[in-house]
Amino acid sequence: MTNSQNILLVDDRPENILVLESILEMPGRTFISAYSGEEALMKLLKYDISLILLDVQMPGIDGFETAKLMRKSLRTRSIPIIFVTAISKEQKHIFKGYESGAVDYLFKPVEPEIVRGKVNIFLELDRQRKLLEINNRALNAAKQNTDNILKNVEEGLFLIEQNFGIKPGYSAALCKIFDMQDLSGANLLQILQKNLATDAYGSAADFLDLMFRPDLAEVDFYELNPLIDVRFGEKYLSFKVKRIGEGGRIAALIITVVDRTDQVILRNKLNDTEDMTNRQTDLLHILNTEPLLLKSFLQQTGDDLSRILNYLVSEPDNQTGEELYRIVHSVKGNAGLLEFHYLASKAHEFEEILRSIRPFKTERHVRIAELKELHADMSKTLDTLNDLIIRISEFHKGYNNQLTKAGKLIIKAIEDLVKRLNQELQCNVIFNHSNFDEDAVPAGDFLFYKDIIAQLTRNAMVHGVEPADERKKNKKQTPPTITLSSEIVDNRLIIHFMDNGRGLQIDKIRMAALDRKVLPEEKLRAMNDQEIAELIYTPGLSTSDITGLLAGRGIGMNMIKKRIEEKQGLICLKFETGKYCEFNITAPLAG
Repeated sequence: MTNSQNILLVDDRPENILVLESILEMPGRTFISAYSGEEALMKLLKYDISLILLDVQMPGIDGFETAKLMRKSLRTRSIPIIFVTAISKEQKHIFKGYESGAVDYLFKPVEPEIVRGKVNIFLELDRQRKLLEINNRALNAAKQNTDNILKNVEEGLFLIEQNFGIKPGYSAALCKIFDMQDLSGANLLQILQKNLATDAYGSAADFLDLMFRPDLAEVDFYELNPLIDVRFGEKYLSFKVKRIGEGGRIAALIITVVDRTDQVILRNKLNDTEDMTNRQTDLLHILNTEPLLLKSFLQQTGDDLSRILNYLVSEPDNQTGEELYRIVHSVKGNAGLLEFHYLASKAHEFEEILRSIRPFKTERHVRIAELKELHADMSKTLDTLNDLIIRISEFHKGYNNQLTKAGKLIIKAIEDLVKRLNQELQCNVIFNHSNFDEDAVPAGDFLFYKDIIAQLTRNAMVHGVEPADERKKNKKQTPPTITLSSEIVDNRLIIHFMDNGRGLQIDKIRMAALDRKVLPEEKLRAMNDQEIAELIYTPGLSTSDITGLLAGRGIGMNMIKKRIEEKQGLICLKFETGKYCEFNITAPLAG
């Protein structure tokens, strides 16, 4: 990898390019000049560019259009673009730049120290990205070579009888794999017990015992084999087991074992490298995030992770497990809202383990250890985000700016969420907030209202809004719309949230409640539609067919109601099947 990095400077005035070169001149940098948008696009086809400094006002194709064209190309869409402009600093111009693909702004006349600092940060991120790509290629090549070698490695081959003793005539490779000399008559279970973790040994012993039961079909066990890439002392081994029949009984098991240590270690390294790459992607998202929104996310997530650790240290029971669920769900939702996908995916893994170990009895210590490891990973990611913000805080002076209206930030966050979910779900939902008073939301209640409205938005787009073909079949002429409005009555803020989708699916809610045994069946059958609808606040109750990052846990609505009640507020639900679903949230205003 060459140490040189190419910086593309685009300006129709040569003297401006010379000024930037003089400010940024240092070893390891090469400057590529372009005097128009058209010429810049041509240079991108010829050179490998690490960073672009792009003038906005140019004849022909201006900077905004040039940036949009760059973002359309797969080869150039990931190159960071910094706009250098003398036009107004008004928000509308800045937002237009970010919409065009810019990651930052410099205003003329430029301040040399600020220019150098920002360029240094983006070039460092580019350098780290390229190093990760090189490491990925090297690891993939090493993995391919290892795969080719492993195909020709001699396998351990042996027979065991029903007493689990190894019969004579095993392959010579088995001694090397097990690090033992004479294996004839040795008990396989004793060998496994000495070298496997306690939980892994228990599963292996049960599996081998069942393999000797003739009443169970062998095909049923192929996907249940716990001895695949299992940790065996300092190695990783894979065992394949087949029956040998004799006179209608199972006379022995023939077992092949392969040492896959190098392959598993390489796979783990690749996974670690992929995690690093995903973390780097999350870091880039902070550059386009509203400072106050980012600051509140970091504070809230830090508090949530501290609470999670307290629960894990005390080893959660059923009741505290439900509270853990709510906290982790909040972390996942907030991370997804800001497109911190790596952190959201780790929170999702945390939820998966929580779900699998409830009611916290089976293999309790093993699974809680996994949760602690995931918690450490999430905390490390949050620390990395905080560290990077400290490094660039002098260039984001608005980081501590409290003047931005809380209501305005909420609207921006929900607009971004709707846009992203429209792409992921392939729908075209309209977000109407024309009757929402941004000034009415107290700054101190920003997180409260942001979390609730974001959760309602996800629920509406995943569960409420029908696909286009279903709306057409039901002769719905209006486009799918989420409407957010507000009013103040008797010093209480009332938020109205409505979608014009399918309403609540009462039959599905009733069936889900029956499956989870929320109430006795006869009582559920006797309840009216409104009473059934109120069950959506029950923890763990979900009508989703699939559990994923967006839905399926049945914890979101319970979290909303709990937060509102803690604030001494109310949530009211209205709906009409096939037409709409509306939530009205009432909470006292501060002071």
